Amino acid sequence: SCRGSQEGRAPQGRAQGRAQGRAQEEVALDDRLIIAHSPLHQSSGEVITTTAIPQPVAPLLESKYPEVDQVTLVSWELEFLFQKDTKIFKERGRYVSPQFFQILTFPFAAGDPQLAMADPHALIISRQLAIKYFGAVEVAIGQSIRVNNEQDFTVTGVFEDPSKASSLQFDWVIPLPNEQLSLMS
Repeated sequence: SCRGSQEGRAPQGRAQGRAQGRAQEEVALDDRLIIAHSPLHQSSGEVITTTAIPQPVAPLLESKYPEVDQVTLVSWELEFLFQKDTKIFKERGRYVSPQFFQILTFPFAAGDPQLAMADPHALIISRQLAIKYFGAVEVAIGQSIRVNNEQDFTVTGVFEDPSKASSLQFDWVIPLPNEQLSLMS
């Protein structure tokens, strides 16, 4: 997803208008949100449209198009094993670039959306997960959760659960690893 200025916007087609309207409904964004789509050629010859774009496209969009203010990358949905004491569950979420919460306005129940992504071992979770693992939203900040039985992540923010009508579903986000971001520069 990227955010651009009003200048130089292309006229909306019917499908783009529906997608833009849905995005506004989902995350209460203004009309400057653009979701990039690209064709994906299948071995069968079929071509499908996807929101998956190569990572190097992000800095290209920002440098080549002055009307693009910010770009955020969002991974496909992932399922990781979370563990807090005796609570062990598989949870669905995404890797995202650091400006994710600056571009997409998912309301926070706890923590600061401007600071939540600062640490590479940050874990930002939904209200539902905060209650599931810690009993209350207020006590989740600063707590750790072991992910995939490999590494501990610190909860730095709690966002309100995404609407069921949203096409972007997740219960956690983790900042994209710096080595992936450096590949894009």
